Amino acid sequence: MRLFIPVLVTTLTALAGCDSPGVAFMGSEKIEVEVEGSTFSVHRRENRVEVYRTSRELLPKLGVIMGRSKIAIEQATQCKVRDGTMTGDHAIQRASLNCTGKPDTASPGFSCDVVDSYNPETGLSEVVGINCVPT
Repeated sequence: MRLFIPVLVTTLTALAGCDSPGVAFMGSEKIEVEVEGSTFSVHRRENRVEVYRTSRELLPKLGVIMGRSKIAIEQATQCKVRDGTMTGDHAIQRASLNCTGKPDTASPGFSCDVVDSYNPETGLSEVVGINCVPT
């Protein structure tokens, strides 16, 4: 019995993670799309999507998967992915949609600080880096 519970929890967790949407997308319509050999399940709620790659691929590159996922989202929803909103990893991606047909006006920005260093020998400051965070 001691072994049964951990095995049961592990099995249920693995099965639940296969293609189940997150809590915010429970009950949403699922649309399956294949793009260049990758299969995705697209879950949409209003202007947001959550996408699961369901195909098995050997060592896929993240950039390739994100690009294919964006295409899958746009095919499934007939909307454009808002610039700068695509996030995720090899398995799960999320994005916001622009269904107006108008260009994005609220693209995410950045707040940056210049890191400089003063050289007392020359009396000059020099830029040694720039630190930016999304706003």
